[in-house]
Amino acid sequence: MGRCDPGSNPGNPIVNKGKVTCKENLGFHTIKMPKSKLTKAAGRFGARYGQRVKRKIAKIEGIQRKKQVCPFCNGRVKRVSKGIWTCKKCKRKFAAHAYYIEKGSITVKKEESKKPEKKEKKQKPTKKAKVLKPKKTTKNKVTKK
Repeated sequence: MGRCDPGSNPGNPIVNKGKVTCKENLGFHTIKMPKSKLTKAAGRFGARYGQRVKRKIAKIEGIQRKKQVCPFCNGRVKRVSKGIWTCKKCKRKFAAHAYYIEKGSITVKKEESKKPEKKEKKQKPTKKAKVLKPKKTTKNKVTKK
């Protein structure tokens, strides 16, 4: 069943000499707007978001879809998250732009070197149980009755 079938055609089907035809054959179908040269793939947003935003998206997506190259070994790089990339060949993890890699904007996370062990601190003595000393008693004065 297609759009030209009488069962799925909304409204009354068009009948020409006993044959059912679709409105598309008569030129009534909707035409998709072609992607413009400036907005390229961002043309999928149609009339929404404005021309400037769509051009920026098209520029970023054009760069992002290219194969990204590791600045250290020229291997392929995969984006882990925003601005964090890993090389498949040398297994390095580094930070760069969020959507693409430029050689000047790279910071490498240094691996943690083994730090010399700190000297053990002397443990503070724990509080000992208080020894109860007998209280000094005062002699009760005997009162005469």
